[in-house]
Amino acid sequence: MPAEILVIEDVRAVLFSLRIILTGAGHRVTCAADGIAGLDLLKKHQFDLVISDIWMPGMSGTDVIAQGRRLAPRASITVVIFVSDEISERRPDVHVARGTMQ
Repeated sequence: MPAEILVIEDVRAVLFSLRIILTGAGHRVTCAADGIAGLDLLKKHQFDLVISDIWMPGMSGTDVIAQGRRLAPRASITVVIFVSDEISERRPDVHVARGTMQ
């Protein structure tokens, strides 16, 4: 069954790649180029999955998820937060996080 997926990523090449992979797998994908746009989409639509970069200008992925939880405290959305390998190598304290927004 196709999922409604929100992808939040400020690097266009990564955003484009994720959209192609996920739509190719049969999912419906909505994209946001930054955290503020992602939060706006979370306010307006219901998603089964949110995939977000951690480090973005304006609003981080973790801030988007925290504010999204306040907007819809009863919603159950699976959240995947990631960071690119380049940043991970520079910031060994950053790890991929996964959880459920509920």
